[in-house]
Amino acid sequence: MVDDRMEDEHACDDDAAAWMAELASVKPLEQSERVAVPKKSAVTVADYEARRTAAQTETQAPSPLTLGWVAPRTPHEVMGFRREGVQEGVFKKLRLGGYACQGLLDLHRKTLAQAADSVYTFVQSHYEAGHRSVRIIHGRGIRSQPEPALLKRYCAHWLTEIPSVLAYHSAQPKDGGAGALYILLRKNPDQKANNRHRHQHREG
Repeated sequence: MVDDRMEDEHACDDDAAAWMAELASVKPLEQSERVAVPKKSAVTVADYEARRTAAQTETQAPSPLTLGWVAPRTPHEVMGFRREGVQEGVFKKLRLGGYACQGLLDLHRKTLAQAADSVYTFVQSHYEAGHRSVRIIHGRGIRSQPEPALLKRYCAHWLTEIPSVLAYHSAQPKDGGAGALYILLRKNPDQKANNRHRHQHREG
């Protein structure tokens, strides 16, 4: 029994010696022979948002708003528009900023095409959500190129092309003055149906 143990110990010693001899012949790789493993780049929140925005832009149809010639405006001009049927009292309340703002869009640093898409999407999304009053900041465009008040004049024109817009007026000074617009939206079909339902219950 003792002989068997001694033989096992000698066998282990021989294996260990052989392993050490193998290791002695191993040389570390030179710097030039090492395989470079690329590091996984960290995806930041900004990267994710940029990719998502790009993907959405690719799938969205361009807005139907005109990019052709529209009547010029001046940087400090006060602008107003209302469709037929909008009462004077309603328009006055809009002009004075009397309606609570339910959405805000800032067009600064956007190209004309980007601004057109943003305005159309913004207005339609708030109309579909049932919001009645929103605000757009277009700026005065004192130094805009190729002409002053470029975004301002196009924004004013675009809003007349969107059927869901009932009226707009330049904002009060605290809300951007001549560089912004208060916008009044129509009631969407769901709101109209709810109103009819309430009236029927009152009459009943």
